[in-house]
Amino acid sequence: MTEKYKRKPDQLLMDTIGFDEDDLEANHAGKMGPNQVTTLKQAQRRVQVNVFLIALMIVVVSVLGLVPVLVGIFTSSLALLCGSSIFIVWTAFFPTALHRFRLADAYRMDSLSGDIERIEGRISLDVQARNNKSGPGSVAFTVRLEGRKLIVTREVFLAFKNGDPYALYYGPRSGVVLAAEWLREPSPGMDIPAADEDKEWVDMQEKPKHGGLSR
Repeated sequence: MTEKYKRKPDQLLMDTIGFDEDDLEANHAGKMGPNQVTTLKQAQRRVQVNVFLIALMIVVVSVLGLVPVLVGIFTSSLALLCGSSIFIVWTAFFPTALHRFRLADAYRMDSLSGDIERIEGRISLDVQARNNKSGPGSVAFTVRLEGRKLIVTREVFLAFKNGDPYALYYGPRSGVVLAAEWLREPSPGMDIPAADEDKEWVDMQEKPKHGGLSR
């Protein structure tokens, strides 16, 4: 029997998402707990470092591309090469840097406000291929609940049981899942049992690489 099955659902969620009973008590009052604020601040710092490195690369390539002009070495072929390099770097990496900058700001705003959103319902799990990506980041693990689609890590994804009722707590701006509860007594609107196949634990080895669960 695997470790996942040995642990109770609530403990499994706490271990994989990274929250505790004190955090959950704060969540019930609509606020984040200390571990969750720390999680967001750490994520903010990681993204900020990433943005800095991307910005540094853009600046370095741009400066190197302008060096021939600044020192008076200028030919049509060299100008084309330098201009193309600068254009490619800006078009390829600036949108990524801008997106990550906004993400870091969302982390910052969530951690400063301390507010948290709650939704509940029967969860639907999905794995989708990311366009133009390969390797560990080539798929997106998503959970759907009450019309919301939230991206989670593989470990968090596997802590959920497809079709079961849960309450999710997440950052209102960043969309980061910060806590979850398995609902032993679902609300009246969720008392319709899920289909048998939806109640099985998700086995990643049995799913196709490009999509396939029931984001």
